[in-house]
Amino acid sequence: MVRKQFRELRYIVGYSTFCTSDIANADAEQGIWFLTRIPDRNGEAATCIAEAAAHPEKLEPVDPEDPSSPRVMWSGNGMIGDQKIIKLTVRNEILKSRKRESVGKRARKELEELNKLITKLRTRPYAEKRVAELEEKLKFCVISNVQYEKIIGYDRRGHTSNGDKGRTKAVKAPPYPMSWSRRPRSVRPTT
Repeated sequence: MVRKQFRELRYIVGYSTFCTSDIANADAEQGIWFLTRIPDRNGEAATCIAEAAAHPEKLEPVDPEDPSSPRVMWSGNGMIGDQKIIKLTVRNEILKSRKRESVGKRARKELEELNKLITKLRTRPYAEKRVAELEEKLKFCVISNVQYEKIIGYDRRGHTSNGDKGRTKAVKAPPYPMSWSRRPRSVRPTT
């Protein structure tokens, strides 16, 4: 479709959402080259990040005259979909604080959503199952010190008679008290 609109198109530049196997394969079929940022969670990016961390001496400044210049290194070849790619790792120390802020914002949002979900838990078997599910989905927060508390209610209103314990209307077993903390993650340089 892009080729129909732009007949002489040879190159496309896109952000990380552009980096999918379907797009890479479709562009190759149409003879289009593309330049994109590989998302951090992609396996290709993980190898670049690991290599840059293991061999920081290989990173060269883009502009040797500017000390705050981003640093780059070629990271070999890789695959996106069925297409071979050439990887360039870029580390920009100036963006490190911005990345830290972004991760902090996502962690706070995750914590707020987690608090809302936790307060709705009622029965112990369901609460245990749900806490386990939540722990698997968390990216930035950690659930720790889970304790369950039974809260026994009565099936009628008002004061109970002397010695009358009433009948249990419901058992509330929220994971309370529980402590949350941000997952100890270092801010990784983006590629």
